[in-house]
Amino acid sequence: MTTSFFRQLTAEKCVTRFHKGFPRREYIKTRPRNDALDCRVYAMAAFAILNMNINRLADRMAQQKTEPEAGEPMSVAEMQRAPAKRDHGQ
Repeated sequence: MTTSFFRQLTAEKCVTRFHKGFPRREYIKTRPRNDALDCRVYAMAAFAILNMNINRLADRMAQQKTEPEAGEPMSVAEMQRAPAKRDHGQ
């Protein structure tokens, strides 16, 4: 990784400003380019939205058969996926 990458990661700083008496955080650019920071934030947001548990996913993939035998019916449990649990910050 280059110096440019780390400069882009630290291209913004958090500043607290007051609007009508209430504190409000704003991010101010300190450098012209922040592409690496944006990509990092988008990736973290996508991961949070998917709400994935990597260990559970790895265990499921390890237990899963590669291909069903010819003529062997799939069980209902194999056909259905459990819906992801979502935490709405409550």
